[in-house]
Amino acid sequence: MKEFSSRVLIIRRVCAFLIDLVLWLALQIPVQHYLREGYLTGVSLQLTCILLIFIIPAIYTIALWKSLGATLGMMICKLKVVSIESHDRPSFIKIIVRYAVFFLSWFSLLIGFLWALFDSRKQTFADKLSNTIVIPSKDDGRFIHEPTNTDVSRWKVGKVIVVLSILILIVVNFVWQYEEPLTKEATEALRDFSPDTNPQENGFYALIAFGVQENMSPFEEGFKRTTEMNEQIISALEEKTSSSILNMMSSIKTVHDSLDEELNILSSVDSEEFLNFTKENSDFIKQYYQKYSYMEERYHKLSEYKSFNSKIIPDIISPAPIMLPLIVYERLYVFNFVDEYMRGNIDNAINLMKKEEAVCMNLLEKSDTLINKLVACIMMYIHQNGVNQLLNYENDIDYRLYDYVQNMTDYSREALSIREAYMHEYNCTVAFISRMLNSPEAITDYSISPEEISQANPLFFKANNIINHTYLYHDSNADYSELPTYKMMKLYGISDVPKYSFFETMYNPLGVIFSKNYLAAYHSYPVKIRDLQVRLYMLKAIAHIKKLNLNNEDIVTFLNSKKDSMYNHYNNEPFNWDSSTHTISFIGPNQEANADSRMLKIK
Repeated sequence: MKEFSSRVLIIRRVCAFLIDLVLWLALQIPVQHYLREGYLTGVSLQLTCILLIFIIPAIYTIALWKSLGATLGMMICKLKVVSIESHDRPSFIKIIVRYAVFFLSWFSLLIGFLWALFDSRKQTFADKLSNTIVIPSKDDGRFIHEPTNTDVSRWKVGKVIVVLSILILIVVNFVWQYEEPLTKEATEALRDFSPDTNPQENGFYALIAFGVQENMSPFEEGFKRTTEMNEQIISALEEKTSSSILNMMSSIKTVHDSLDEELNILSSVDSEEFLNFTKENSDFIKQYYQKYSYMEERYHKLSEYKSFNSKIIPDIISPAPIMLPLIVYERLYVFNFVDEYMRGNIDNAINLMKKEEAVCMNLLEKSDTLINKLVACIMMYIHQNGVNQLLNYENDIDYRLYDYVQNMTDYSREALSIREAYMHEYNCTVAFISRMLNSPEAITDYSISPEEISQANPLFFKANNIINHTYLYHDSNADYSELPTYKMMKLYGISDVPKYSFFETMYNPLGVIFSKNYLAAYHSYPVKIRDLQVRLYMLKAIAHIKKLNLNNEDIVTFLNSKKDSMYNHYNNEPFNWDSSTHTISFIGPNQEANADSRMLKIK
């Protein structure tokens, strides 16, 4: 019976600890909220960490041990801690010693806690050195007895482990003081976020306000809004305001018109209904294309900008342009060139398609933010669907459409790569870490210097360590995006997140947690852009099939014969032909989610 009760005592102690741990974790909820909202930075963040990790647990435990003889978890599990001599609540000195050894036991490889499993009185190191014991709330004296000879001999070994634990604690303290220097590569990747020296060549400003009304210039309005946003962010940082910059940015007036509301119907048109819808609603399409004719010039202008570089001061995220009007207009643009083609204005339709392709390609190649590149992917997908519809419009393909499809541009290294976009994300992360860990003044000069970063190393947060890993993470993903498609396919799904070693985790525990939460990869882009590239070759194959007027068996033979020029780049195999659905398709990463977009119809 006694042995059974001993096991129950151990189980109760573990349960009591877990309950107290849950209560401590509950305190993290409001802290996480304030951290996400940007209220905790610099000294306030450091003090909050010290309070949560050291002071609050110590006050909670010591106060309850002294006043009630048990923590809340112990009371729920019907346990209490008493002095072995008095059988009553321990003195304040004993409680201090008990808590200090309890903390030290974490550095004994948990032996200080596991010792209770082999002790007749179920004492841990903390119990031994403070001469206390944990017993059931209504104990009858069963556990308070003299130690056995085995207990005494074992405790000699325990004392040695206590000394070793103290040495481990000293070593860990020195490890905590270590600050890893910034690597040369991470330092060189830092960029200046100064305002543009030649904003006229930067299309980012035109994207900011693409949907403004006819009497407004999208570039001038976008530049004005960008300047205002920069000034407000700088002002907020210099004044050391604790309110979130994200909240401030939400107050900036969004500029767009009723484009989405009026043209919402276009987004719901199914591919099977596309041509019939266009034919039946030709007047509707022309009416709204004329209504928004002023957008055509600003849309075509997007193909001429030398860059799309965000010059907004980076915070948790970099504010993105209002892209919805651009995507909505893209749909209208596609319906218009399909309508033009069906009206017999083939040369004009082909000219519009060429201009649209140039806009999408310029956005893909010259955007420094991933959101812009992803939006360009959506636009190019809409464009390709429109081309596919025209290929199926007539049995005999027009030579002008055939020539256009065969000459559609292959995707360049800049379009396929996410290196520039990841470097932008890297700099945003660095700026946020520096500002949060150091002070609100970290980036008020529009730049991020290694000196500022080196100062952002409060207790438990080693900024240099986080930033070095951030750079490795971004760089490895950028390399991944530039691999040949079939090699990328082999590596798909394999995480490239750099692994933290045991010692890195020891000297930067909260930093490791922080970096794992904020190092979010956009794995979707390399797949989306490669899918578009493969779809391009499918369109070329369809154009050939339509020109040669091939039937089912001939299509299979044709696709097999073109496996060196028009093929699935993911596996270097010919495209698949399904005679029952009259579709050609290919297989790639994350096939289940992308199966529909990897199929094109042949009528």
